[in-house]
Amino acid sequence: MNESRHVALAKRVGVLRVGLALIVLLCLPMAFFPTPDPVGWQTIPSYVVPGIVVCIIWVLPFDILISRIFLVGSGALDYRVRHRSIVILDLGMLIALVVFWGPFFVSLVRP
Repeated sequence: MNESRHVALAKRVGVLRVGLALIVLLCLPMAFFPTPDPVGWQTIPSYVVPGIVVCIIWVLPFDILISRIFLVGSGALDYRVRHRSIVILDLGMLIALVVFWGPFFVSLVRP
């Protein structure tokens, strides 16, 4: 049976991680829209999304760690391919979030 690449990726890394990747992709462009005094819909990229980004940045290293533990401890090739894909996806998401949102968080700390 011929599966599409998206279905194969969802089966390999899991549906929840694909959903997390979609949330990360939605959060990335919002790094350019926070305003100092948000009103109405401007509160989403100014307050809501930075909170979500902080939570995701805390969760991704733990997922990478657990996947690395399973990767090292697994013997089957397909199991290792699955966890290697998870580690690569999580590292990509983590790097993208730090690159896009890093300047925003640094601006909060600097006077």
